[in-house]
Amino acid sequence: MNEGLEQKVQWIGGLFSSADALSVSCYDAQGAILATTCPQAELMDRAIEMCESKLSVFNHFKTATNPYIMGLPFGLVWIAVADKTQIPPQHIYMLGPARSSNGSLRQIQLGLEHCERKYPGQYPIMEIAKSLENIQVISGNLLYRYALMLHYILNEEQLTLNDISTRTDTNNLNRKNWMKTRDRHQNYMAEQALMQMVREGDMNYESALRRAQSVGTGVQLDQSNALRASKDSVIIFTSNCTRAAIQGGLSPDEAFTVGDQYIQDVENSNDLSELTAISHTMYEDFIKRVHKRRSNPKLSSIVQRCCDYIEMHVEEKLRIRDLAQKLGYTEYYLSKRFKKEVGVTINTYIKYVKVERAKLLLSTTNLDVGEISEVLCFSSRSYLGEVFAEVTGFTPAQYRQQCRK
Repeated sequence: MNEGLEQKVQWIGGLFSSADALSVSCYDAQGAILATTCPQAELMDRAIEMCESKLSVFNHFKTATNPYIMGLPFGLVWIAVADKTQIPPQHIYMLGPARSSNGSLRQIQLGLEHCERKYPGQYPIMEIAKSLENIQVISGNLLYRYALMLHYILNEEQLTLNDISTRTDTNNLNRKNWMKTRDRHQNYMAEQALMQMVREGDMNYESALRRAQSVGTGVQLDQSNALRASKDSVIIFTSNCTRAAIQGGLSPDEAFTVGDQYIQDVENSNDLSELTAISHTMYEDFIKRVHKRRSNPKLSSIVQRCCDYIEMHVEEKLRIRDLAQKLGYTEYYLSKRFKKEVGVTINTYIKYVKVERAKLLLSTTNLDVGEISEVLCFSSRSYLGEVFAEVTGFTPAQYRQQCRK
């Protein structure tokens, strides 16, 4: 055993196991395990051999050095990355296994049984199936990010999503016959739960969002462009949330304006982790807007329209005379009516809304306080700090530090 290689594998394994309980194995160019952190390495090696998957990995690295994501037809996924110290590579690192869908043991066994019929008596099917119960589901976005991360750790080379090769089953096991119906049903139920929370403005949405991610974000390995596929997924999710928010009482004008802005943010993004953040922020934004609307059902049309305009134009300079002109009322009447129904003045409400947006920008972007003050049309950085501290009790810097702990 090469002690240096063993230490390297243990170190890399520690990085990934601390986050998602993934194991790392290092193979030589002939497919023999040299070092591993996997407690069932031999069994998992047999799993990789099914459907000629292991062969596909090592054939890939005979002519290429880019990361390779390999999936078996019943939902297991491995990431393979070459150490480019020697060309062709002599050390191949396998990260996994992970599960790309949240199937039960029985459902995974169905897929394994297909392999048993394809290769009768060649593999320890039941032992492999039993070992899968505790293997973690990894989202598609995270899977691709881990591939890029492992490649950088080994080679100090930054790649893009399009540099990753993928491979799914090619042996006509017809995975969709036994999994497609289940996946569609699970995805549908998870999506309906998420949309119902938007309709109701239910602030206890975090657990449902996590459950939906484990069901519906398994990577589809035959996607030729992971970034485009992820963008399309977030855009569809945003459109569904927009409709659900309207059903929950948000005005169509506000809902479509908000949704269109998030879709534009998606199209402008070139990073999978950023797409995930946009999706989460969008979902939370719609729920909070519906929650606020349903919490104030007695607001008159004029006051509700005033609140909507302020929230939709929070990044502009807002003045009472401009609001009154937009809504077709005098400043005096609008101010009096607003204070009576909302309980605070229009200027105070504007201040609260701008601080809420500042909190969002502090927690989800790297904009400095000066840039945020410009985005939100505060007269200066110091004035934003003064208003922020007045409303929250923290300086912007203190708030950002708390969010990132």
